Amino acid sequence: MTVGAERDERTAPAATVPEPLPMSSTSQPTDRTADGLIEVEFEITDPAYFFVGLSEAESCRVQLEEMIRLADGTLIEFFSGRECSRTAIREYADVATGIDSASVVHEGRNGVLFRVSVSGHCIVETIEGAGGIPESVAATDGAGRVTAQVPRDTDSTEVIGAVLETHPSANLVAHRQLDVSMPSFSPWGVRQILREGVTDRQWEVLRTAYRCGYFERPRAHTGEEVAEKLGISSATFSQHLRSALRNVLAAALEVETCDDA
Repeated sequence: MTVGAERDERTAPAATVPEPLPMSSTSQPTDRTADGLIEVEFEITDPAYFFVGLSEAESCRVQLEEMIRLADGTLIEFFSGRECSRTAIREYADVATGIDSASVVHEGRNGVLFRVSVSGHCIVETIEGAGGIPESVAATDGAGRVTAQVPRDTDSTEVIGAVLETHPSANLVAHRQLDVSMPSFSPWGVRQILREGVTDRQWEVLRTAYRCGYFERPRAHTGEEVAEKLGISSATFSQHLRSALRNVLAAALEVETCDDA
């Protein structure tokens, strides 16, 4: 399993929203907050979650960088890993539950970026579905942390309850009041803005091309090589890439694009 794991209805304990936490004077869960945002943090140590299990098996750090739900329902997740090898990723994916495939997109001095096709519940989708805004998902040496912000007009207990019900092995470890009224421009938030008008497949093509060094001079990988990694033709790669670039620039520059011919 990966960022999300299938719930075992036979053994999963009933999930409840915790009583107020004695972490700070502002840590008590409330229905809504009139001033500022709520930040919630969950701990996951269950190796059934792919990013947790891999970090434990390889004594490394694994971080979720991006997730894409394709039109056919397939969930694609991009992870970065430090001190974990290409071979280790492939071998762990072969034995992990809920992993359809895993492949390394890029490998460099700062680690590896790998693409995972998964099945099962995703904790990020659970958070977003309840109205939360994911901030970070990462694990080091088998200890996973998932952090999210809850906007002022969202019930924080609903976000907490949704996570604990769908992911019963997760533990709520922090519930904080933030001194800001708007969600921070986390990588998640920025990407959501730039993805306006871009299909999931186009975004996957754009991200993979970037990570593979397609835009570098000289190119680290050709269009044909990136297309092969994605399992598509060169013509389809070029079409998706042009459309993605046009719409990302439109979102960044706040201009409208012409309809496709």
